[in-house]
Amino acid sequence: MKELWPSYGAGYSCLAAWSELLDRINVFPVADGDTGVNLRLSLAPLREPSAGNLRSQLARSASGNSGNIAAAFFRELVSADHPEELPQKVALGRAAAWAAVADPREGTMLSVFSALDRVLASGEPLEELHPRIMAELQEAVATGVRQLPQLEAAGVVDAGGLGMLLFFEGFFACLLEREEPSGAILDRFSGQLTINSAYRPEPLEQGWGHPGRSAAASAPSFCVDAVLATELDQNQVREQLGPWGDSLVVLTAELADTADTADGADAGEPAVKFHIHTRAPEELRLAMAQVGALRHWSEERIEQPLGSPSLRPESPLSAGSGTPAGSEAPVRIVTDGAGSLTRALAREHAITLLDSYIVTRERAVPETLCPAGEIYRLLAAGTKVTTAQASRYERHQHYQSLCQRFSRCLYLCVGSAFTGNHQVASRWQQQHDPEGRLTVLDSGAASGRLALIALLTARLAQKGASYTSVLACARELIDSAREYVFIDQLKYLVAGGRVSRAGGFFADLLHCKPVVTPGHRGVRRLGMVHSRGGQLAFSLKELARECDGAARPLILLQYSDNRAWLAREVEPRVRSCYPGAELLTTPLSLTSGVHMGPGTWSLAVVAHPPEPPAGG
Repeated sequence: MKELWPSYGAGYSCLAAWSELLDRINVFPVADGDTGVNLRLSLAPLREPSAGNLRSQLARSASGNSGNIAAAFFRELVSADHPEELPQKVALGRAAAWAAVADPREGTMLSVFSALDRVLASGEPLEELHPRIMAELQEAVATGVRQLPQLEAAGVVDAGGLGMLLFFEGFFACLLEREEPSGAILDRFSGQLTINSAYRPEPLEQGWGHPGRSAAASAPSFCVDAVLATELDQNQVREQLGPWGDSLVVLTAELADTADTADGADAGEPAVKFHIHTRAPEELRLAMAQVGALRHWSEERIEQPLGSPSLRPESPLSAGSGTPAGSEAPVRIVTDGAGSLTRALAREHAITLLDSYIVTRERAVPETLCPAGEIYRLLAAGTKVTTAQASRYERHQHYQSLCQRFSRCLYLCVGSAFTGNHQVASRWQQQHDPEGRLTVLDSGAASGRLALIALLTARLAQKGASYTSVLACARELIDSAREYVFIDQLKYLVAGGRVSRAGGFFADLLHCKPVVTPGHRGVRRLGMVHSRGGQLAFSLKELARECDGAARPLILLQYSDNRAWLAREVEPRVRSCYPGAELLTTPLSLTSGVHMGPGTWSLAVVAHPPEPPAGG
């Protein structure tokens, strides 16, 4: 039997591979389509739990309703040093998770924790218990549809409960050295993973506001995560703050576990981290002053994406099904997070993003979920920030999930000169995809050029174009898309080993700002300028050459920490020169931003976007 640490990483990989599906079926407690995202963020410390205080890391990372509940459980579980300790730690985790929730419900991930606790309490060897463990966890998830009215109305299992089942499948398979989990979730929960077409989310609670006074139904609702330094215990905090909202989850910890200390705060000071949904965030914030000292606050408006891609059925296929004779199923476009696509754009165009990780001293965060402003502040302060690929096991789990969910997938990999993703995916496809559902293309691109290739290919797929047409479009765009990256300081590339230390020193000394482009052979230098004005002039000159005779080019601007400058100086010039162009502005991919540093910006362009062929 293996030690525990690799098993946490295997469990996280299985969860991450299905997080997109978890978002789609998320209807409880609020249909806001973010359970997969929150679990990926909250449990990311388990990806490579080799150093540091895991309890502290989990408290810091906990996000959203599902993430905070899961963190309460895993903060106890990770204190197990040996498999023999699992029954005791699972029991503690189960109790902590149930105690953290103000209104605990059967049918959620809490039922999965309870089922695991019951089975392990028998004291039998794990090797013998394994089939029963998985059967009991699966039953706990399946019965949730009948236990919660929201799940029954939507016709789906609880997203958080399914996420925990997926985690423990990977965890125990690794721990007991069994075969990789099949991941045949679509077969095992047939008919329970697609939201009913007639389903409509219930309106958000109207009473989330001042206790005793209902907030206006039109008032926006917010998801709040906060940290309070307080002497009050979990129950007292719940009593004081519970009337201000719903979906309250409270974790007890020390301040050092939950947030950076500030204002002279004691790192060992008792604290609570809590999550709540409210219509009165400012009033809630004032009420906290009666409970303790506020050390951290984040709020995000709750959006119920009714009619958006996050709640539309994705027509999943069972593992053994094929494309119906005489027809061609839609093509799912897949690409790497290293392309400068926001998650919102990816959802809108039905694109699956495969993340790498942004790594700081304290944690690793999936690239497209990482707060960019925080990363650029760290870089500017001289703090080391690096990037890391998802483990090979995690990437394999993603490919398996995609091939089960879609009859055709086109994976547009970041260029092989930058990562080994193309090689890993191609090898997996040859060994595990006999039906040929996954096609892997080396884009030779990164950042904005990769984003445009994926975006335009996805638009064609959304119009119902055939697989052959979509593949031809992708290959055409790989040849025609262009990108110009404007770097402010070379020292970040020097630190990452991308250019020589001497070359970087002299370029910075002379205030030179290189212009580069990513391609099949890596990053190629196109020129040097001496100012932002020079960068803008260079970009307009290249656009004029590239877009000569183009009726409606697609232009993508990308920013690092300089959004305001782009909006003030670059966007108006580009719009005035190309009034017929489609102009998009997105954050620069953080993989690129970490290596190229603050002040970097980029322009990508496809002069002649492809049109769908006649008849699709």
